[in-house]
Amino acid sequence: MKKVIGWIIIIILSVCSFMIVKEKTEIYNIGNENDNAEFKIKYKGLKGAVDFTSINDKIYIAFPHMIKCIENGKEPYTVLNDENLNIECAEPVGESLYFISNSKLMSYDINNKNVKEHIANLPNTGDYKNILLKSYDDKLFITIGAMTNSGVVGDDNTWISENKDNHDLTPETIKVNENSKGAFVKKGEANTSNQTIKASEIGNSSVVIFNTSTGDFETYAWGIRNINGIDITDDGKIYATVGGYEPRGDRPVYNDSDYIYEIKKDHWYGFPDYSGGDSLESPRFNLEGKDKVKMILSEIPMNPPAPYYQYTNVNSLGWIAIDETGKIAKNNKGSIFFYNKENNSIYYSLIGGVFEKFIGLNSDCVATSMKIINNELYILDSGNGFLFTIEGKQ
Repeated sequence: MKKVIGWIIIIILSVCSFMIVKEKTEIYNIGNENDNAEFKIKYKGLKGAVDFTSINDKIYIAFPHMIKCIENGKEPYTVLNDENLNIECAEPVGESLYFISNSKLMSYDINNKNVKEHIANLPNTGDYKNILLKSYDDKLFITIGAMTNSGVVGDDNTWISENKDNHDLTPETIKVNENSKGAFVKKGEANTSNQTIKASEIGNSSVVIFNTSTGDFETYAWGIRNINGIDITDDGKIYATVGGYEPRGDRPVYNDSDYIYEIKKDHWYGFPDYSGGDSLESPRFNLEGKDKVKMILSEIPMNPPAPYYQYTNVNSLGWIAIDETGKIAKNNKGSIFFYNKENNSIYYSLIGGVFEKFIGLNSDCVATSMKIINNELYILDSGNGFLFTIEGKQ
């Protein structure tokens, strides 16, 4: 009988051991499609985190209601906790952490612990409400997405039950064609011929530049439908992943794709009438049996720039990060990395080069944010609660 019990215990321990090894293998095998990439899990226990950043070699982790700090490999400790907050991103400028909470730009001073509100009522209650922040010197770039798919409020806009009067706001004064469905107006209103739509202080489909020293802000670029990732080179060039139009709503657009653009000051990038540098009246957006898209604007602000890169599908491109030193992949200085949500992979290319797959991530890895810190590519996996790095083997 003792021998039977002994064998049962051995079998149970063996099964448990196998399960533990299997679990660890799955956890640490975050991606395994590139022998030149080395993975390191930096921190665990971060489920529910929404973003991360770094100040003075300390890592700050943002959660919806709090911000935690991790230093010198120690356990995380809370530096800000407020149930009234709804944090969605965080970015450092000097000794302050700037973050978006609901429709407000706020900051937390890591020295005096003060919380300050800078901009209220950002127009981020629509289809593409996730705001991103990126700093350069004492400037903060704020991305504001479109309220709608293509400028027209329709039944496809699920937020309309709570925000029935909301619609796209233009950051620059525009003129629109006659349109029974109405663009840049609330649902049910029509546009008259050559109607003028006045500029809002902060508009949708734009990048706003905020001066953290003076508190001033202005539109940096506009007509950018929805930015899903943004980064800036050392010499100030801004690159962003931008989502293409979708085949839905009262003004569906077919056969579009996602893009990477270089975002330049005072440039208009085409929303709501162009995509990838092409007019929506172009044959590339036609689909047999479907109505041809009609132009909303009666006057085009400028010929929109062509994209730096064009993908094949929409709702695919996410985070973007620029490796200035080239220490992450094959010593290629100035490589651009982007996250492909479609196949849960990271791609990279030299600026001006052809993108290739860098690594693939496991299916249960939820890449919530991606940034380069100290020559390592950091990825926040909020699903497993990990912050891990990918470093190239030179």
